[in-house]
Amino acid sequence: MKLLDHFMHRWHIKIFSFLLAVLLFKFYQISNLDERFFSVPLELIMDDGFIPAGDYPSHVTVTIRGASEEIFSVQEEDIRTTADFSSHKTEGSFREPIEVVQKSTAQSKGDWEIRIEPGDVVIRQEQKLIKTLPVDPSLTGFPGIGYELSQYFVSPSSVTVVGPRSEVEPLEALSTEAIDISGKYEDFTAMSRLVYPSSLVYFPGGDVVEFRGVITESLLVKTIANLDLSLFNLDNALVVEGTLPRGSVTIQGNQAQIESLAQKEILLYGDCSKITGPGQYTIPVLPRVPGDSTLLNWLPKEITLDIRGE
Repeated sequence: MKLLDHFMHRWHIKIFSFLLAVLLFKFYQISNLDERFFSVPLELIMDDGFIPAGDYPSHVTVTIRGASEEIFSVQEEDIRTTADFSSHKTEGSFREPIEVVQKSTAQSKGDWEIRIEPGDVVIRQEQKLIKTLPVDPSLTGFPGIGYELSQYFVSPSSVTVVGPRSEVEPLEALSTEAIDISGKYEDFTAMSRLVYPSSLVYFPGGDVVEFRGVITESLLVKTIANLDLSLFNLDNALVVEGTLPRGSVTIQGNQAQIESLAQKEILLYGDCSKITGPGQYTIPVLPRVPGDSTLLNWLPKEITLDIRGE
């Protein structure tokens, strides 16, 4: 009874003191809590037939609050954030909450207060479209003087692209980043990245292609006109009446061959060795072009001469 009387003596003061002690202990615990902030990638869980068709937050801010020795042992990779849209089976805009998933390594380190910013996410989803498209290289510049890009090869020549229906459906070809062929005099190989038509599409097989260019000397075609016609082997006792027509030749060659060819080196001539007396004769006209250039054509092919005796 004395013990009970002692305990009940001024009991309200004792209860107040006890509550105050509990409050101070809790305050001490709270004052010793710390906070950490993580920027964590947001993972979307979606039906396999659909894909995001608009921008959405790629990262969310996760705040954990707890004892310092616990929260500072947590690594960013210990935390995942997800939003589950797998129940939506049609195109449209939908909102779902963002949830934090603690990996087992993080769960064993303690329980914390967790906050997420933003707390939910809205996405617009469309049907996922998969398409295989040809690669069209984007070329800039010109090969060295007298040379040309005669052909090229791209490997792979076609690439699979995946994305929302509205982005992939209109595509007919994929372009590369600029490939500079300036000053090239020989075959070359270059690696180039594909240009993304949109940030919402991706290339499951990779975005790098190999370009191989074949460089050859340019073949130029040139027509040289207003050339004199020459007559050979005409008997000295015979004379051509009138004026001889002028001729032209068309030749093909590389730039050096064409530029080095002097007009005086080109000859159009007729052989008069079969003309035996006065009269009218039709004789063939033959060309002579020096060097390695190729003769494509010449005019005239024949001429008619009026021949008289002196």
